[in-house]
Amino acid sequence: MSGELAQLDVLGIAAPKIRGRLAELQERLLPLVHSLQLICPKSVDALRLAVAQSADRQQALCVAGGDGTINQVVNAMDLDRQKLIVLPVGRGNDFVRALGLPLALDRAVQRLPQLTFRRVDVGLVGDIRFVNSAGIGLDAAVLEVMARQHGLLRRNYLLAFVFSITRLRPLGVKCGLFPRASGGRCWWLLAMNGRWIGGGIPIAPVAGIQDGKLDVIAVTAGSRWTLMRKLAQVLARRHLVQREVEFLQRGSFDVEGLSPPLLLAVDGELYPWHESRLSFRTLPGALTVLC
Repeated sequence: MSGELAQLDVLGIAAPKIRGRLAELQERLLPLVHSLQLICPKSVDALRLAVAQSADRQQALCVAGGDGTINQVVNAMDLDRQKLIVLPVGRGNDFVRALGLPLALDRAVQRLPQLTFRRVDVGLVGDIRFVNSAGIGLDAAVLEVMARQHGLLRRNYLLAFVFSITRLRPLGVKCGLFPRASGGRCWWLLAMNGRWIGGGIPIAPVAGIQDGKLDVIAVTAGSRWTLMRKLAQVLARRHLVQREVEFLQRGSFDVEGLSPPLLLAVDGELYPWHESRLSFRTLPGALTVLC
């Protein structure tokens, strides 16, 4: 054992897709920490209950999962008393990218003894925490398509993105920060803590997870074809200077005039929302994470 990890009692949460590797993962993690309890919850409710009950016993949570699993853990953990360790297992791993960690599980485990705990920002949309992204409109539509479909549409964010545009309806929003989006209609309103969504799409190329701000992007409604063409500019990191894109950095902002019910896309998870007003803010340095 070495470094900060050696002093910690850890609850490990593994995503169902690596259930068959639990024994191997436990064997590799046990020498690094003081003690380890490794579980693979069968449901989101079971995950949240286990995390909530761990605050009095375990000082750290090790998540072997994707952005959605990390989101569920962050929303159930005690941010003041517990630390977070993340290992990449999911499709996107965008929070892992933001932390500058390896995207391969084996390499990530090897790197653990060389890392240190640092404080990073946490976003808040309504009362829901997020570590990477939160938004309404297009991103929520993409996640809904991926959740309902099979094959490539379920696995490929870019393909689901294109498919969703053909069915998307613009949002009605009111926000003083976005005159064009509020003056007409809006395809997408997105608050970013990290830089990437959808497994490496650089939607917020200047975002920083330790700057105390959210990078906020509003895409105003032109034609669907115009929106489709913006995807190429996103991949080339040229979209923030486009007329149809409003961009700013803020610690907090509010959006009104929504037509509930609608879905929030939060770190790759879908949350229902039933109010016409939505508040976004950042909690600077609220999460202690190994990176």
